[in-house]
Amino acid sequence: MPDEALQSDLYPTGQLKQTYRMVEGRLEGEVCSYSPTGQLIERARFMGGQLHGETLVYDERGAIAQKAQFKNGVQEGETAVFIAGVLRGQFAYRHGKQNGISTLYDEAGLLSEKAQYKDGALHGEALFYDPLGRVVRKAHYEKGQLHGPMAEYYPSGKVREVSNYQANKLEGELLRYSEDGKLKERLCFQAGKPVPCPPARR
Repeated sequence: MPDEALQSDLYPTGQLKQTYRMVEGRLEGEVCSYSPTGQLIERARFMGGQLHGETLVYDERGAIAQKAQFKNGVQEGETAVFIAGVLRGQFAYRHGKQNGISTLYDEAGLLSEKAQYKDGALHGEALFYDPLGRVVRKAHYEKGQLHGPMAEYYPSGKVREVSNYQANKLEGELLRYSEDGKLKERLCFQAGKPVPCPPARR
């Protein structure tokens, strides 16, 4: 079969498995993959034998389950994930790793988490939301670990708890408040272990 002609692979049953084109022995252009029942499960684009451009993955109902961008074989740009047709996640990629803002959504398609990534790990501020869109927790990460202040909130927006982390371990004071703003509890930690609290400052 000559190069550049549309080629196909079949399952042992004779059902179409994949269609593609080869140029100088390398995949070029659109490649479509099918399930044993004939359902389209993936549509990808290649250039010079490498993924390049948009790749679409489909669920068993034929709806898009994942939409991703590639450049010279490496994930680059935005990736979106869907479940039953509902957007559940958007992830920014650079040089094959998560970089930038990533967002997660609940079953109703409402924002549940928004976080900053760097080189594939959580790095920076992360916000967590309840089903009504209210921030319930705010945390800071460094190289994938909790590092810095963390705060949790009542539905009213009032602070429920504040703490601090270093390298994924509690460090310093952990303060819990009632919804009217009164201090309920004061705990202290060092390297993740409880320690006696020094006298409170007046």
